[in-house]
Amino acid sequence: MSAPLLLILVSGLPLALASACASRLLRAVAPWLVPLATLPALWVALSAPMAADLPWLGLGARMATDTIRVDFLLFTALLWMLASVSAAFYLRDDEQKSRFFVLFLLAMGGNLGLIVAADAMTFFAHFTMMSLASWGLVLHARSDFSRFAGRTYIAFAVAGELALFAGLALAASSAGSSLLADMAGAGQPILASLLILSGFGIKLGIVPMHLWLPLAHAAAPVPASAILSGAMIKAGLFGMMVLLPLGAVSLPNTGLALAISGAVSILAAALIGITQTNPKAVLAYSSIGQMGLAAMILGTVLTAPEVWPAAAVALALFAAHHAFAKAALFLGVPAVWAAEGRGRATILALMAIPAAALAAAPWSSGALAKSGLSAILAAGLPAWYPWLYGFLLLGSLGTTLLMLRFFVLMARETRKPQISGALAVPWLAMTGLAGAGLWALPFGAGAGSGDPLSDAVPLLAAISLATLVYIATRTTGLRSAEVPPGEILALFRRRAEPVSLPAARLPQPALPRLPRRFPELEGAGGFALLLVAATLIAATALSIL
Repeated sequence: MSAPLLLILVSGLPLALASACASRLLRAVAPWLVPLATLPALWVALSAPMAADLPWLGLGARMATDTIRVDFLLFTALLWMLASVSAAFYLRDDEQKSRFFVLFLLAMGGNLGLIVAADAMTFFAHFTMMSLASWGLVLHARSDFSRFAGRTYIAFAVAGELALFAGLALAASSAGSSLLADMAGAGQPILASLLILSGFGIKLGIVPMHLWLPLAHAAAPVPASAILSGAMIKAGLFGMMVLLPLGAVSLPNTGLALAISGAVSILAAALIGITQTNPKAVLAYSSIGQMGLAAMILGTVLTAPEVWPAAAVALALFAAHHAFAKAALFLGVPAVWAAEGRGRATILALMAIPAAALAAAPWSSGALAKSGLSAILAAGLPAWYPWLYGFLLLGSLGTTLLMLRFFVLMARETRKPQISGALAVPWLAMTGLAGAGLWALPFGAGAGSGDPLSDAVPLLAAISLATLVYIATRTTGLRSAEVPPGEILALFRRRAEPVSLPAARLPQPALPRLPRRFPELEGAGGFALLLVAATLIAATALSIL
């Protein structure tokens, strides 16, 4: 098959299948065809780098693959494939499953297409399609909470896309070209860099642009949550890697601000995440902390451009590791709901594999990824390395505490007979990828994984701390209150009752048409826009100082 056709099919096949759902006949079998839509992306990811100019598409498109794109495309396509299988079983009795799979396919096409896009217009079109289609996935349950999460999500998403569009326009005008490689050169205006950084920072979910993430992940159906956390937030990381002038210019103030934001994300995610009472919300806050690690590395590269070649490899490896591990945990949630007795105990035991990887346990993919990130920090910011390395350790400690909290909550979950036991199949496959994917697939993982003893210290410290907290709460009777997902956004809800998180998307009758206005949601959108504006102003001030 020719390179142009293959590259077009990466996003074209999911979009064609979404259009085919208009047919009543295909609509009935669409859930079982969705996994096949990822095959062109897998083919391209496992092939040699390729490129194609498509002058007839839009304003003239270019699609291409290289080392970074191949790595991102491979793990993203695998996640979409297994999440599609999980969704087919999870929503088999849902009356709105046709709508879900149309949106699911649109988001898939956008997510896969932006990775192979090599020009600004094609990239932005796919990025926007992914973001807008995901809005429908967040709203799928049509509950009060999902509407609140959806309103918050779209406010942040639109603000991010506006910032991104402005940044792309400035970068393209300055470079005299719409090709991403030309726009990411040393001549990129500082304002364009800040706008691009802000637009992708929202998708990445780093503090203070993270407030939408725990709400959206908790509200969406489990297969969509797995994709949101495992693949879609990586679009923010991928965008920064291909559009910022990394390795070409030094922006020390901007880099330091980004590194500090990543460090705060690590700390805040752990402190807030351990108070959550919904296991999906715990996993969402874990994603915020993990993406904080990526932000620290990107900040290091902006400060020390010479470390970019090594950082690019380390970030791609880290993205694949986090994608596999986090998706395995999300897909394990309905697998636990469907099981009982020894089957449930076995599933919980196997879920310890991706949990240990996220916590960077010795000899895991997480330890391998953390050792690579640590080396980049040491080489790029030697003066700041002790401080930043402390946050790497805090990241492992916090993630371990979050994983312990996650397992405590999962052990308390009641069995849901409506959930199909077949959900264990895609979960088991994803768990295998979390355990061995970096070594079995061509990610260039290598054989080393750092010092096992130092890797074990944060885990042992977290277990000891959790034990002490448990003993203290049992003996003193003290309890901690849950911090609502979205934190400060809870103040902008007019209703007095606390936020309630849906445990699962179960079959239910169609609800009446939504009212025209939701007064309790009006503040969230306005606050999100003000927050993004304040972030842009602060980032601009830091870069000027």
